[in-house]
Amino acid sequence: MATSVGITSAVLIELDVLERRTSRTILGAAIVDDILALLLVAVAAGVAADGGVDVGSIALTAMVALAFVGFIALGGTTLLAARPALLHAPRFSESPLLPAVIICLGLAAVAAQIGLAAIIGAFLAGMIVAETRDQSPIEQEIAPLYAFFPPFFFAFIGLEVSLAAFGDLDTLLLLGGVTLLAVATKFVGAYLGAMRMGRRDAAFVGVGMVPRGEVGIIVAGIGNATGTIDGELFAIIVAMSVLTTLLVPPILRRLAAPAAPAAPAGAA
Repeated sequence: MATSVGITSAVLIELDVLERRTSRTILGAAIVDDILALLLVAVAAGVAADGGVDVGSIALTAMVALAFVGFIALGGTTLLAARPALLHAPRFSESPLLPAVIICLGLAAVAAQIGLAAIIGAFLAGMIVAETRDQSPIEQEIAPLYAFFPPFFFAFIGLEVSLAAFGDLDTLLLLGGVTLLAVATKFVGAYLGAMRMGRRDAAFVGVGMVPRGEVGIIVAGIGNATGTIDGELFAIIVAMSVLTTLLVPPILRRLAAPAAPAAPAGAA
């Protein structure tokens, strides 16, 4: 699952708790969170392209992004759910992978054409295909590519980060502040939203939502490429994404462990 909680998903699978209500809440909320993050990137990129803050332009970009996401996410999912045979059309191939890739590239191209980030279209294509019965076969076929390409992406991002930026005390302090702010806002917001599940489960959801992971780094990369953020801020965002991702797994393992039974009344 290509979300900002990819590491969290791996931990949930390892702990065999993916079917818990709390785990499903984390993954569902992460998808919504990622879509909102991508929409913000679309708006920020529009502002950068215009060279200033234009309320009308921002509103137009936001409406276009929302309309595109809503139409593709709802309409595309409904279409493939009603006609799953589209991924097996004879004109393509016996494998559903080829039409899935065409959908991905097509939506990415449409998103770029209307002024949004191409990743928004690709992300929506993944959401659409994930709702079909062919999800597992496609995942199996694409597994070698998934193992091959991500290291190059992270290596490229690493080359873009200037380590010299962290030699400045002010930058380190800003990194610490941004990381604390990211952890606090994500945890508190998710914890409050999940309070009716109980405090322990709410804490589990809150911690699970903390990582910024892959999507956070992708968003930073788009911002850096479009000139929305400068090199120093790009390095801080990437470092924050890495720190929040590394922080969560050991805490999740501890929270996923069964609660210790309460001592019987009157026990010494």
